[in-house]
Amino acid sequence: WPIQTSCSEALLASLNYLMVKKDSRTKLINSIHDEIWIETDASMVSQEAYMLFSCMQQGFQKYIKTVKFDGEIKIIERT
Repeated sequence: WPIQTSCSEALLASLNYLMVKKDSRTKLINSIHDEIWIETDASMVSQEAYMLFSCMQQGFQKYIKTVKFDGEIKIIERT
């Protein structure tokens, strides 16, 4: 239970950082368990992917200090 609660709080913190730092053209699409999905212009994909990773890292390190954050970014081109 403590781990599940910590992860939930960490994800909420990550979303908070994201909403403050994201470009106005980037949209939050979905958030499920340990995933955050965003949509952005093709010209900003690398920049926003790095920003998202950074926000998730900050959010998780705020609550889970003893475990190194390890995440991955998947970029999917919408057709």
